[in-house]
Amino acid sequence: MKRRNNYLDIILAAFICILIVSRFIFFDVGVADSSQPEPQTKIVNSEFQTDDIENVTQEEKSKDITVITNNNMIDTNLTEQEKDIWEKISLDCSGGIAGIEVHDYDIEVRQDDWVYVVKGAEISKTRKETWDFVPDYDKYEYDEQENLINEYSYVSVLVNITRVDTERHSEGYVNSIGLGIYNEQGERVGGGEAKTSDLGNPHTSSYFCHGIELGESRDVEIVYIIEDCDLEEDNYYIIEVDNRGVTPQAPDHISLIRVPLGKSVLSEEQERVENSETSLNAARMTQGIWERISLRASSGIAGIEVHDYGTEVRQDDWVYVVKGAEISKTRKETWDFVPDYDKYEYDEQENLINEYSYVSVLVNITRVDTERHSEGYVNSIWLGIFDEDAERVGGGEVRTADLNNSHTSSYFCHAIELGESRDVEIVYMIEDCDLQENNYYLIKVNNRGVAPQAPDHISLVKIPLGKSIEN
Repeated sequence: MKRRNNYLDIILAAFICILIVSRFIFFDVGVADSSQPEPQTKIVNSEFQTDDIENVTQEEKSKDITVITNNNMIDTNLTEQEKDIWEKISLDCSGGIAGIEVHDYDIEVRQDDWVYVVKGAEISKTRKETWDFVPDYDKYEYDEQENLINEYSYVSVLVNITRVDTERHSEGYVNSIGLGIYNEQGERVGGGEAKTSDLGNPHTSSYFCHGIELGESRDVEIVYIIEDCDLEEDNYYIIEVDNRGVTPQAPDHISLIRVPLGKSVLSEEQERVENSETSLNAARMTQGIWERISLRASSGIAGIEVHDYGTEVRQDDWVYVVKGAEISKTRKETWDFVPDYDKYEYDEQENLINEYSYVSVLVNITRVDTERHSEGYVNSIWLGIFDEDAERVGGGEVRTADLNNSHTSSYFCHAIELGESRDVEIVYMIEDCDLQENNYYLIKVNNRGVAPQAPDHISLVKIPLGKSIEN
């Protein structure tokens, strides 16, 4: 009996030792894990912020911030509902966080201590005097006035910033506001970080600090420099406000706001009309072809008349009359130049020899006022081509003209004085597959350079090609 008790004592002692040792090991591991601060992770989309990976600060390094690149965070196996264009854009901008609303421009959007309102946007080759500087990168080529003269353009976004709190940040930076550009499939095609602004700050490492005090409100023009090939009218444009500077972990860590360029000019209601097949089918039953083309060409604004060629059309300070049009492979000697793009192939006389043709439109322009603009540009006149279902199939911006101007960033300025009238041949270069006899052709005159908000902001005029001649 005594030997049995000894055995039991030995077994009990061994069991207690095992418990003590396992508890010590578990406790030691737990202390080791909890005593070390979790390293922060800054995810940089290498397509969206090309300079950020190289510019990690020493402060970030000292905080053990791991920098990783992110080209493909979004699961491509999207549900049908997730394929909605703005949901896809939202998911991509936010690194895959669901439930982040994309706000319209012209409304107040609160992010941390600030309220943002996107008030306007513009694409231009011309450097404004109000900008503090332009970046000295080899890929950007400038003339003497720092206007861009190669395949890049300035994209300026006017944002009102109001400080409403001091809870989270002691200061704010406009380079926390990135630009994103997406195609019709919701895929990112371009964008980047701010390159300059009109802050009035010295050009130092802290240049982009906007220094807005509590209760203060300020309009800031934020300027990006983007490749021309990404600045298509059919793309969607957005800004991403991320004041925290690290990967967002929740929907309230980041704000997404549309920029009034391209297809982003549509409001939620106009988007539904534009993209809803039901609405389009109803329109086909009740509207004529030109009413539907007008809606397409004006980004959904109702009530814009499509004028006949040969008639006077007033837009802002000018009157336009379309006098003729022609499709040809032959380059005219009166044109000042032809663009040197890889997709266009020429012979020795600069006649087109591949799948593109010249579309030249003869327009008489008369200056009747000086109220709105100090100068005018023929590249504010776009070509639109539509099929028999009023779907846009082609078109684009001006490639050359007979202005007798030097080939600089300000080439397209027509410099017509008050009371002067001038015939200008405006030339587009269009793929042959879009130049069908059954298509409808028009020009869109938009001198303001921003998304139209009312019917009198743009003019639509038929040009005598295809079915536009019959109707």
